[in-house]
Amino acid sequence: MTKQKKWFVVLFSLVIVMGLLAGCTNGNNNGGKSKENEPTATATTAANEGDSKAKTPSKETTLEFYLFSSNGGPPNDLDAVMEQFYKQTKDTLNIKINWHWTTPDQIGQTVNLKLTAGEKVDAMFTAGWVSGLSMNQAVSKGLLTNLDGYFNNDEYPGLKKAFSDQYLNNNKYIDSKNESHIYGVPFSEAFSNVRNIYYRQDLAEKYGIGKNGVISTPAELESYYDAIVANEKGMIPLIYDGATGDNVAGYIKDMYTPVVGTPKQISYHELLIKTDGTPYAAKHWVPELDPEYFRELPPEIQALGTTWYFEKARDWYQKGYVEKDVLSQKTAYDIFKAGKAASFSKGLDTYSDVVAQTLAYNPDAKIGYFVLSEAIRNKIPGYVATDFKAWNFLAVPVSSPNADKVMQFMNWLFEDQKNHDLFQYGIEGKHWVAVNDDKYKYPEEMDMAANYSFPAYELTWNPTYLRVQDIMPQDVVDTMALMGDSQFLFKGFAAGFDFVSDKVTSEQAKNNDIDSLARPLQNGMIAKEKILEEINNIQRQRETSGYMKIIAEKQAQIEAFMLANPYEE
Repeated sequence: MTKQKKWFVVLFSLVIVMGLLAGCTNGNNNGGKSKENEPTATATTAANEGDSKAKTPSKETTLEFYLFSSNGGPPNDLDAVMEQFYKQTKDTLNIKINWHWTTPDQIGQTVNLKLTAGEKVDAMFTAGWVSGLSMNQAVSKGLLTNLDGYFNNDEYPGLKKAFSDQYLNNNKYIDSKNESHIYGVPFSEAFSNVRNIYYRQDLAEKYGIGKNGVISTPAELESYYDAIVANEKGMIPLIYDGATGDNVAGYIKDMYTPVVGTPKQISYHELLIKTDGTPYAAKHWVPELDPEYFRELPPEIQALGTTWYFEKARDWYQKGYVEKDVLSQKTAYDIFKAGKAASFSKGLDTYSDVVAQTLAYNPDAKIGYFVLSEAIRNKIPGYVATDFKAWNFLAVPVSSPNADKVMQFMNWLFEDQKNHDLFQYGIEGKHWVAVNDDKYKYPEEMDMAANYSFPAYELTWNPTYLRVQDIMPQDVVDTMALMGDSQFLFKGFAAGFDFVSDKVTSEQAKNNDIDSLARPLQNGMIAKEKILEEINNIQRQRETSGYMKIIAEKQAQIEAFMLANPYEE
């Protein structure tokens, strides 16, 4: 391994934190390149360069930030953190921030309504997965400011320090002019997530599951759930937020899909590369039910069948592994922390937070984790595809007159470790304690249920500033390190491809509405003998709503993309 790659792997081995847009002003779409709209040097920058004459901006600016949290409310003790921020920046930035909070399933719709109504939005969370107004939709509609001019710019040293050209290039979006630009500040500490089930290891030990309560196979996990059903009356074996689209069929598919085939045979949902080297978009909403798609899959996956994960989801539901009213569940994490559920799913990058907050409610609990992917669980390289892109972004609408101010704040945030740590961890000594330069711990007697906990993946995640909690087990550190290791991951054939739905906007909206019809199937609520019938019923409704037009457009776009970006294993 080269020295550079060793550094890269070591850098990402520290990943585990508390959790895993034209012109700069006035909506001018020039990427900050015209004199009129160029980013101007901030007072913070001047001070950083040794200019003792940096002046306070004459007028205080109030910014409206729209983010989300699990409960739709602000983080605990945010006011105290903001007070510290204002004290530190009164003579430099001189800004105030009004934080607007909603839930993850509502953030896109909330921002869309605000923008449509002409209300002020200066900065907004966005991502490809956001419903109501995704990153792709916002870019294609020309709603976001081009942020190119703020990066790799000596006037914004914090942004230059924290965002390399390679990182930024992997997180550009193609707009309606077919131009590629930075339309959001990307937040990520790894290039792929570790889907994971946290469970009560003390209960696994109690019932003799695994070695010392360590669950290492899907069969052991099911044995654990059987033991909970039989012995822990009133405790839900597996809880998750079914109301937001999370579903047990997805867990099952991740968990039981064997590690086989070649990178070209690893599909991107409904997309894959055929044997003849051409891309193919499945014509059925359950891709395995498209014969042309199915025959391209490795034999070991074909042997599982076409609807096997729906059928197994039904088994789990009937055995009582999941709650009967799962489709209304929105507070899974809180229920697990309170000791009323035996397991729940959350990314492994949240390990420290999960352990700390669960122990706050149940001091005698012991938390274990089970990684769903066999390739990650058993550290098999070459089977985890990634596009080397961030999942989360902070964008500036073109309607905001304060792009410079937003980016000056982001520059301040990444100029110094202490600035970054204030928002990510809170006030040092009160909310957390530094351990050397790369670790942290919580003060003794800390009430973790009431401690500051900002959703860092919406504002501060970055590979430049990483701390690991001093109690973090080495096996968790090692597993997360794989998600930053370019020798373990591989770049999937569709990496960099973003479907633009402008030509099928109406059809896409109708099909998005139909998505909810699949939730009973995905959560095991449909009898096995009715599964195929229900799948085909949903397919008919999709086709009536223009599904084939969407697929044809997707097929055309992926073909054009691969023509311009030939894939090589």
